[in-house]
Amino acid sequence: MRLTYTSREPQIEKKREITTTLYAIARQCGWVIGDFHWRTYPMSFYWAEVRVSDRKFAILIEEASPVVALSSTVPHYFNLAFFDDTAFVEAARHLQAPFVVLAASELAKPLSEMDRAFVAQLSAQHERDLKYWKPDTVGAVIFNWWD
Repeated sequence: MRLTYTSREPQIEKKREITTTLYAIARQCGWVIGDFHWRTYPMSFYWAEVRVSDRKFAILIEEASPVVALSSTVPHYFNLAFFDDTAFVEAARHLQAPFVVLAASELAKPLSEMDRAFVAQLSAQHERDLKYWKPDTVGAVIFNWWD
């Protein structure tokens, strides 16, 4: 997988590779993955529901490139609460996951010029969103409900 997917619909290979890797990571973390939500317009991302005991959270998957993050809330219109899980990051590294796990601190910090360049390279849509919506954080650009 590369950082240059141009299709808004996830490619079959991309879905299969991400799904397989996330299930393997979940097994290592002791998590249960529920449904994958691959088409949720106007979200700019896909997500998988995760359960651990009685707790639910989400793995967020950027739609155009191999970038993921964790949210302690199941996505529902701008309610994301990013968090880090070292077991998830280590399992992703160990399995040589086809994606980059973004840290909560990176997603929540104010956008720098370097951040803007990084986000713009993920997709042309993010570049347009930066100009039109003028978001404050990396997380707001990558994981949003803008149309």
